[in-house]
Amino acid sequence: MKKISTLLFLTAYLVLGGSFTLNAQDYKIFFDEGEAERKNKNYAQAIGEFESALLLAKLPEAKSEIYYSKGLCHIGLKQDEKAIESMKEVIKLTPSNKMAYNQLIRIYRTKQQLPKVITTMDALANSEEDIQAKAKGKVSIVELLYQERIYSKALTYAKEAYNLDASNLGAIYYVAVLSNKLDQYTEAVNILTTEESKYSSLSQDANAPYYYELGYALFACEKFEEAYTAFQKANFGQFKPKIAQFQPDHFVAVANTYMALYQLGEAERLLNMVLKIDPTHANANLKMAEVQLAKKNDQNTIKLYEQALTNASAGEAFASVFHQFYTASFAINENDKALTFAQKAIDLNIAGIDGLIAKSYALSKQKNEEALKLLEMALTAERMPMSEEGRIRLALAEYYIGVNNNKAMDHLKNVRFSAYRGTVSYMMDKVEKAMGEKTL
Repeated sequence: MKKISTLLFLTAYLVLGGSFTLNAQDYKIFFDEGEAERKNKNYAQAIGEFESALLLAKLPEAKSEIYYSKGLCHIGLKQDEKAIESMKEVIKLTPSNKMAYNQLIRIYRTKQQLPKVITTMDALANSEEDIQAKAKGKVSIVELLYQERIYSKALTYAKEAYNLDASNLGAIYYVAVLSNKLDQYTEAVNILTTEESKYSSLSQDANAPYYYELGYALFACEKFEEAYTAFQKANFGQFKPKIAQFQPDHFVAVANTYMALYQLGEAERLLNMVLKIDPTHANANLKMAEVQLAKKNDQNTIKLYEQALTNASAGEAFASVFHQFYTASFAINENDKALTFAQKAIDLNIAGIDGLIAKSYALSKQKNEEALKLLEMALTAERMPMSEEGRIRLALAEYYIGVNNNKAMDHLKNVRFSAYRGTVSYMMDKVEKAMGEKTL
């Protein structure tokens, strides 16, 4: 009965051309009817009531309230574009209406329209009168962009938040993190040292992320002593295993694995870094000596190895000689000879997977896809020891980095041999770098 009376009321008003005076609250008759329908999920009927209410409403706040409820009905009917139109009308009428902004953000997220999500979140932040609330809104944008690997844009918003409110710890943290992600290490050091008093008084678990990023940036700047001081303050909870990866022994172990993969260039780079940190490190010096000896081999040395191996027979007597020959050959770029004798070792079944790894590395130097197929096929063998499987997966991961980063990461995640855990972490960092950042 109420619905009929409201309909008659509106009809009379329209037929008479609005010749009788309306109270400012008369729109509420239709609005309240629409709200009742909306709450009962009768969205189409509710929209009709709201449209009637809009004909009568005069004040911006009243129209805003109606458009918001109408927009909710369109959302209920999965009419996203009409819902967007309604929420935009709300914002035009009442620019600080947070609920309308949040509804738009939710719709754009559902439609996976990230640029519109960011634009709307930014508009919401800018609608805040309070500077701290505005900065907090900008940090929310940073968090979303960071998750999406859109680092440059995230850093822009992080700096904007910091400039609005230098006391915002989230802004300080993200300026540092994103600067490190983008290899802007000096900038990370600057903000974390400038603002240290703001996070140093936090509990250890709360300030550990800041000190870890500071240590990371200082380490990249080769300020090792200062880096280790910062790491010591961050050496708590989840950061303990991360900080362990910056210790000299870790890098020596990773270098040793790269030597086993015949990738002496990467091994030498790691060992050089260790010797900058600690020139007296015994194992680093020993491994560097091995690398340098391999690099000093000449053609005469290679010929002697060839003569020794030409008549090699099956068995393990020649296993170490084959390994030395591969190392020497790769060190002076004699890849073809390494390939030839790697095949011989495979044919004679000497030295396990050494020949396989050497052959694949020689082929990879020729940009030959057979290098990958060779190792991928090897993984299909039954009852392969975890150490051998791990070594093959590490070799594959190294070849895939920068070519197919997802495959590289898949292989690293499947390395089960605990002795390679440090190398896996190191390579995962390389994959992350190779993935780079996305654009908005």
